[in-house]
Amino acid sequence: MRKLVLSAILLSACTKPYYEPGTVPARPPAVEPAVSGSPASLQPVSRSSVSGQLSKKPETKEDAKQGAPKPTNLNEALAALEEEGWSRHTEIIQSRVNQEKKKRKLTENQGFTAALYLLEDLPEMDFTKKLAGELPKATIELLRGIHERGVEKQDAEEISAFLLAFIESMKLRHPEKFDENLSHCIGRQWHEIDYSGEGMTWQRAKATFTRMGVIDFRKAEYVQKYFEWESRQGYFQRIYQPLGRLPD
Repeated sequence: MRKLVLSAILLSACTKPYYEPGTVPARPPAVEPAVSGSPASLQPVSRSSVSGQLSKKPETKEDAKQGAPKPTNLNEALAALEEEGWSRHTEIIQSRVNQEKKKRKLTENQGFTAALYLLEDLPEMDFTKKLAGELPKATIELLRGIHERGVEKQDAEEISAFLLAFIESMKLRHPEKFDENLSHCIGRQWHEIDYSGEGMTWQRAKATFTRMGVIDFRKAEYVQKYFEWESRQGYFQRIYQPLGRLPD
């Protein structure tokens, strides 16, 4: 009973995916940023497949933008995001900058850099770009994790591939709640998760979940282990109301 209560408290700070560690599905079809959709079933592909995609040159459309001036402030960066079709992401960043409460607030400079990460990284990150259309809040934090929390870009792509397969198979009725809770922990180590006001500490969370093999949320294998467990809990069913199941 004590373990179940502890797990329920953890839910508000984080919510977990499914794929074989060290593998990643075949490259998804190209999509326009503003179009939301679900990926095909996850098909394992060698880790080198992701590495090759990350090293490829941006497409011609991106090359043509190389001569454009780089945004120098938050407003310019948000305008550039809007032009690229990422309007939902501009709203999220602006809202977090404007909010008064301390938890999850972004300073103007943090909002500016978060917008730049989206502009600069998404064109060459196929899985993360597709994830941005499905889980925008979590994607923003995953990209911040690359630049600010030591997440490797290839690991971020594998995390994105897993999450795409997970939400495709689980068919959550409330994906927006999943996105919100996931964004609190994705791409972080335990001590970087803000549990303020939740009756939990990162030390207790770490002690509980490292025993299950969840070292942190910076690699797909750890994220997968967490969500394999999390998705079977009663509160997961109540809050997100999945219509599907874990991927085979």
